[in-house]
Amino acid sequence: MTDATIAFGFPGVLERVVAGDYNLDGFDDIGLTVPHQSGNIPTDSLEFYLLQSDGTGGAGNVDGLDHGFSPAPLGNDRFGQYGNRISAPVFGNFDPPVAPAVAASGSSQFDPQSGTLTVTADVAASLTVRTSGSLVQVLIDGEVDHGLGTVLASNVTNLLVEGSDGPDTIDLSGVSGTTYDHVVGVLVQAGGGDDVVVGSSLSDRVWAGAGNDVIDTGAGDDWINGQSGADIVNGGEGRDSFLGGGGHDEFTGGSDDDFAQGNSGNDVLHGGSGDDRLNGSGGDDVLAGEDGDDRMLAGAGRDSMAGGAGNDFLSGQGGADRLDGGSGRDRLKGGIGSDVLSGGADDDRLMGEDGDDVLDGGDGNDLLRGQGGNDTLTGSLGDDLINGGDGDDRVLETYDGDFLLTDATLLGPGSDRLIGMDGATLIGGG
Repeated sequence: MTDATIAFGFPGVLERVVAGDYNLDGFDDIGLTVPHQSGNIPTDSLEFYLLQSDGTGGAGNVDGLDHGFSPAPLGNDRFGQYGNRISAPVFGNFDPPVAPAVAASGSSQFDPQSGTLTVTADVAASLTVRTSGSLVQVLIDGEVDHGLGTVLASNVTNLLVEGSDGPDTIDLSGVSGTTYDHVVGVLVQAGGGDDVVVGSSLSDRVWAGAGNDVIDTGAGDDWINGQSGADIVNGGEGRDSFLGGGGHDEFTGGSDDDFAQGNSGNDVLHGGSGDDRLNGSGGDDVLAGEDGDDRMLAGAGRDSMAGGAGNDFLSGQGGADRLDGGSGRDRLKGGIGSDVLSGGADDDRLMGEDGDDVLDGGDGNDLLRGQGGNDTLTGSLGDDLINGGDGDDRVLETYDGDFLLTDATLLGPGSDRLIGMDGATLIGGG
C-alpha cells in the first residue's frame, strides 16, 4: 500500500473546512456527516466528522485533518452527506488528535436573551457586519460566518465588535437603523495594531486601542477614544466627541456640534460647521472651527487657532500662540507667552495678557488690551478702544492720509481711543 494525498473541500460551496486526525485501527468507510444538511459545523461530541475529497480516490495515509472528536464511532462504517453531494468511501489508519493547523480568524455569536451580537477577531482579521435581506450577516476575512446561524437583524439590541492585537479592519457601514431598528448601543473595541474602523449610521462608541488607527464613524452621535497611537478620526455627521491619546491625532467633525480634546501630542482638531468645542491640551496643536460659534482652548504648547465664521472664543493659554478670529464678533485671549492675535472682520475683543503680544483688531470697532509685556497694537479700520496696559507698548496704524494724536485719541481712518499710554508720541511714515 502506498501513500496518497487527498485534497479536502467542496467545489462551489462556501463552508468552513475543518476536520481532525484519528486513530481507529481498522479499515472503515469514513465520510462527512452534517446534521440536517444545514452546512454548519456540527458541535455534538458523540458524532464523528471528517471532510472528504472530491478528487481521485486512492489508498494510503490520510493526515493533516483537524477537528476535535469522540472515539464513539470506532468500528462503525459511515457515509456522509453534504447537501446533495454524497461522499465516496475512504479507509485507513488514523493518528491521535493534533492541534488545529488552520483556524478561523474570528467568530460571531448571538445571545437571544440579551439581544447582544458579539463579533470577535482572534488574530488580525477583517470583520464585517451587514444584512442579507432581514438577517444578520457577518463576514470574517470576506467569508460568511455560517456558525452564527439565523438571526433577525431586528432582534439585535446591542452590537459588540472586538478586534485583536493585530491590524484589524472593522466595517459596520452595513448597520443602519432601517434593518437594525432595535439597536440601542454599538461598541467597538479595536484592540492593538494599526486598525481601520468604519462605523455604523447609529451612535457608535469606539475604543481605538494601541496603534495608529484610521476611524470613520459616519452618521450618528459618536464617541471615540483614540487611546495611544497617532490616530486619524472622521466623526462625520452627528454630534461627535473625540478624546485623543498620547500620539499626534487628527480629528475632523461634521456639520453638527462636535467636541474634540487632544492630549500630549501635536494634534489637529477640525470642528466643521457646527458650534464646536476644541481643546488642544498639551503639544503644539492646530485648531480650526469653520462656521458656527466655536470655543477653543489651546492648552500648553505653541498652538495655532482659526475660528472661521461665527462669533468665536479663542484662548491661547500657555505657549506662544497664533489666534485668528475670522469673521464674526470674536473674543481672543492670548494667555501666557508672546502671542499674535488677529480679530478679522466685525467688532472683536482682543486681550494679550502676559508676554510681548501683537494685537490686530482688523475691521470693525474693536477693543484691544495688551495687558503685561511690551505689546504692539493695531486698531486698523473702525473706531477702536486701545489699552496698552503695563510695559512699553506701540500702537501701529496704516492709512494714506493724516493722523491726529491727542493725549487720549488717535484720529485717522477711524477715531481710536488710547488708554494706558503714558507720553504717547506720533511717528509718521515716509
